[in-house]
Amino acid sequence: MTGIRRIPINVDPIAGEALDSWLEALGHRTQTSWGDLRVAVDLNEPALHAVPRWMIRLTSNQQTALHTATAVSSTDLAAMTLSHYNGRAAAMIKTPTRLDTTFPWGPRPGSRYCPHCLTESGGRWKLAWRLGWTFTCLEHRCLLADTCPSCAVRLRIRQLAGDLIPRPGHCAAPADNRTTRAERCGADLSTAEVLTFDNDDHRVLRAQRRINDIITADVVNSGIYARDPQQPAGVLADI
Repeated sequence: MTGIRRIPINVDPIAGEALDSWLEALGHRTQTSWGDLRVAVDLNEPALHAVPRWMIRLTSNQQTALHTATAVSSTDLAAMTLSHYNGRAAAMIKTPTRLDTTFPWGPRPGSRYCPHCLTESGGRWKLAWRLGWTFTCLEHRCLLADTCPSCAVRLRIRQLAGDLIPRPGHCAAPADNRTTRAERCGADLSTAEVLTFDNDDHRVLRAQRRINDIITADVVNSGIYARDPQQPAGVLADI
């Protein structure tokens, strides 16, 4: 970490937000390209993977750089990465940092999303939407959307191009029949149509609630596990 300075304009993370979403909101607020912003916060690693290593787990140097640039605490920064779910709804391999693809229903390629949440938050993206275990929005009683409503591309299967200024809540996939490299689909993701359930007690919503309870538990000791408590990862494997 060299020459990291405090960014003069701040954007606070929102509850449950993913790290890349918060950084995109910061880039949009400051009208800074994605590549320049990553340099400014010392996350300028090559875009070799669909999910960057810093989205999985931040190194101590990266945490220090981000805190220096934004004043967000290391605890809050770590909570925006997939390491937040390590051993519960996902598994990390530390060297080199990557996701363990053998974990049942772990983080999937790309991400689902709730269009209603995007409307209310101004396009901010929840970390939990990346999990294979998250398929509904309990707040809006709906299934999550899988693809862009315009170009049908799955969202967040690749990182943003470095020369683009982020547009939270809009599709960043290359536009069809584009004439320049910079042209993006740009569709408003909040317009995606999703199946909504009539009541809060629908069995699909109950299933999501139960899974969320398992993921956040220290140990599962109810139901068939009352006599033989298990760690969340083991229960998810059973499911």
